Amino acid sequence: MQLSDIAVISVLCESFQEQTYIVHQKGNNDCLVIDPGLDDGAIAETLQRSRLNPVAVLITHGHGDHIAGIPVVKSLSPSCKVYAGELDNEKLTDAHKNLSASFGFDLTVGTADVLLRDGAVLELAGIRIEVRHVPGHSKGHVVYYIAAEPKGLLFSGDVIFRGSIGRSDFPDGDPAVQIPAIEKQILSLPDSTVIYPGHGATTTVGEEKRTNPFLYIAIFMGIFGPRVGQGPLFDEVCQYHELDKKVKTLLQSVIKKYQPPRPVEIFILPDILCTALADADFADSAGDLQKLHDTWFQK
Repeated sequence: MQLSDIAVISVLCESFQEQTYIVHQKGNNDCLVIDPGLDDGAIAETLQRSRLNPVAVLITHGHGDHIAGIPVVKSLSPSCKVYAGELDNEKLTDAHKNLSASFGFDLTVGTADVLLRDGAVLELAGIRIEVRHVPGHSKGHVVYYIAAEPKGLLFSGDVIFRGSIGRSDFPDGDPAVQIPAIEKQILSLPDSTVIYPGHGATTTVGEEKRTNPFLYIAIFMGIFGPRVGQGPLFDEVCQYHELDKKVKTLLQSVIKKYQPPRPVEIFILPDILCTALADADFADSAGDLQKLHDTWFQK
């Protein structure tokens, strides 16, 4: 399938600034609705104005801001089926598990019609979609990949955003699995893949691999490789940021000296660089360290 054959309509739901996506083949009125959010009026208006017929609702995860619009989509197209990861299906019928109760409204939308596992392949509205399980933000979180040419499309929900990643401090979140899952299921896709996140602007796999601090911190800490400060991803990121041999060696030394003991603590690298700036052992390199710190963490 060619990218030029696919239309993606984004509907910004003002509550939580959640992005609902409507996807269809150009010339085909059947469409997919991905993560219908709280602004169901805007979703309904967009579908009706575009004269599109939803044949499937694809849920990346079961948090309230990503499922609230399911009833209105089904009211417009009663035969439309809801697809969700098998480990997140329980959230659709439990206001506490989908977190809506925590925000003062009890939301339930009924169980999904089709439960999905990692590796499932769907053929819907003339579009082939690959399902990838990416836990961490939510235990049953899945993403949806369309392998179009010349660049694919990834609907990533809340696991990765432009320059950031999803929260992992919810009841069934897990920071220890989130970064490795992103590496395995998302960073393994072609760099040109366009990411449509659940909140915020679009980005690409290549852009996030090289510039997302949460990911390249993991690269520097050796989470994606056998040893700290080594491996092809490490070299690629250093090359992108134009780190010369001196600075690259310095960065490796800082990481090795202050490396946190567990992967869950990789997000403290800004503090590590601050500590290194105050360390007599790195006094001669303070300027280089300050440049790194300001470039990556003072945007």
